[in-house]
Amino acid sequence: MLKVSSSNIHSVGYSKKTKTLRVKFNLGATYDYYDVDNDVVEELLNADSIGKYLHKRIMNKYKWSRVWNKEDSPEQLLKALHTSFETKNVKDFKIILTELKTRLIK
Repeated sequence: MLKVSSSNIHSVGYSKKTKTLRVKFNLGATYDYYDVDNDVVEELLNADSIGKYLHKRIMNKYKWSRVWNKEDSPEQLLKALHTSFETKNVKDFKIILTELKTRLIK
């Protein structure tokens, strides 16, 4: 991950092999964006405002998923579980539910 200068984004990583862009936000959430071409990532890194570029050119254009970290609190996971249920995001719902089960059932 490459630390970037942005008021909203902490760092950015990219896999050329899988064409996956990983973005970690300053508030702690991390997201993967899929099938992102290398030239888009280069434009992102060279943009005057990385946050604005991400919002305009990437966030609503590419499939994405949240990356869950061990640092995420159960409260954060429950909130995300509720959001994924409300938005009918079945993929994230299953991932979050599995993570909650793993943490709570030991």
